[in-house]
Amino acid sequence: MIERNKKHYGIWAVFSDHFGEDYRHVETHFHKDNALKAAVYLGEHDHTNGRSTNYTVSEIPFIDCEG
Repeated sequence: MIERNKKHYGIWAVFSDHFGEDYRHVETHFHKDNALKAAVYLGEHDHTNGRSTNYTVSEIPFIDCEG
């Protein structure tokens, strides 16, 4: 079962890395292309506003616990 709410509803996750800290989950997408676009957009936005946050995309495996 995939959780469906504002930020977590797919298998492609966007993670942020701010000043070398641990990666933090930002949002999730069903489609890899959308996750990649979001990571690029967020990175450009942060760099334009003086922040050095980098974003990466990774696939998240889900386990169906209802089976």
